[in-house]
Amino acid sequence: MQNHSSTSAFAALANRDFRLIVIARLFMIMAVQMQMTTIGLQVYYEYTTSQPQKIRFYVLGLVGLYEAIPFILNSFYSGHLADTFSRKKIILYSLFFLLIGSLFLTFFSAGAFSFLSSFGYYPLLFTVALFGIVRAFIGAAVNPFISTIIPRALYVNATTWNTTV
Repeated sequence: MQNHSSTSAFAALANRDFRLIVIARLFMIMAVQMQMTTIGLQVYYEYTTSQPQKIRFYVLGLVGLYEAIPFILNSFYSGHLADTFSRKKIILYSLFFLLIGSLFLTFFSAGAFSFLSSFGYYPLLFTVALFGIVRAFIGAAVNPFISTIIPRALYVNATTWNTTV
């Protein structure tokens, strides 16, 4: 016999704080994904046009690698940090560093940092690595933080919505 819950499918969304976190997380994920796509296209079309196709694909793969390796390496420590320090502060600091990285990308792409032009696409890869580090910390802090703002009876419903987003 199945256990049918009497709660609504939208019960977790009735919690204002949960709803705001889920919406903010949705926009953050979309922004980071758009940035990563844009960085990949910028590296591919602006910095490697004179390179052979194999090299262009290799450099494009480096963009993903420069995010994945810092993310994986920092994920071991970020979970410990999220259990030790204020998760809310970790989330806020992570969002601040994502903002700084976004501003850097904007100014770099606009040519404001002409002194970095001699480094080619490496400043972009450095920013991607920063995003990988930040995503490790924000990922370790957001999910446990959600469990502190939602009643225990709504954990399954909140997890469903959080995962869906």
